[in-house]
Amino acid sequence: MLLQQCYRPMDAGVLAVTVMVLEELKKKTNFYELFCNISQEAVEVAYNGMKQE
Repeated sequence: MLLQQCYRPMDAGVLAVTVMVLEELKKKTNFYELFCNISQEAVEVAYNGMKQE
């Protein structure tokens, strides 16, 4: 999922480094996949779920 959302270099060596960095990032960071539609309610739920208090 994460690799699909980032820039993928054409150079194989640079791509390998990019994948390694993403793997390390995945180990240290929580990621969430959000599924919703474009309704106002969906916007509010997503916003309220992500904002920090």
